[in-house]
Amino acid sequence: MKLKTNQQILTKAKSARRERFIRRLHWTLGILIALALITVYVLRLPSLQLQEITVTGTVIVPKAEVEKIMQQTLEGTIFAIIPKKNFLLYYRDGLSDTLQAKFIRIASVVFTEKSPRALIVTNHERTPAAV
Repeated sequence: MKLKTNQQILTKAKSARRERFIRRLHWTLGILIALALITVYVLRLPSLQLQEITVTGTVIVPKAEVEKIMQQTLEGTIFAIIPKKNFLLYYRDGLSDTLQAKFIRIASVVFTEKSPRALIVTNHERTPAAV
């Protein structure tokens, strides 16, 4: 029976640790990729996309113009993967800023989700200080 030297034992232990690390790394990367794919799939579901936008609270500002700007702002995708119309991720502050920049008459905008497919946009118009 041949005895192993310390060097041989250390080399074998080192290679075992390396194999264990590589195996764990593969599992971790696989799980992360699977989670990313599942997340993208869920965020692209048609049932989570805003389909109906209702504008309320406008007196002077035309509703059709507000709806048109809302539709244009919500077109496209985020990172070329996730639709901007996603009910969970649409950018409320950006929409509000866009509407307030386009229509000076709008003082504030409130977004209310009626359902995952319906969005109610309530505009509060400025009142004139003098007539």
